[in-house]
Amino acid sequence: MFIMKNSGWRMTNLFLVLIFVVVTVWILMRGTDTTGSVQTPAIKLINLMIWVGFAAVIVVIELIIWWAAKARKHR
Repeated sequence: MFIMKNSGWRMTNLFLVLIFVVVTVWILMRGTDTTGSVQTPAIKLINLMIWVGFAAVIVVIELIIWWAAKARKHR
């Protein structure tokens, strides 16, 4: 029963992981960005760090929501 209640949460997280992987591969594989500048390994690393930072914010928000839902459930 617990798995059925969290299936939407798990599907959402699976979708977010898929998006994260696709964008990460795209950042690492592209030769130029939308302005036409060449993507050197250093610039790719900077772009990747920004992307990981954004993803970390999303993970922290999800953990806060999960913690609040778990605390509310046990009341």
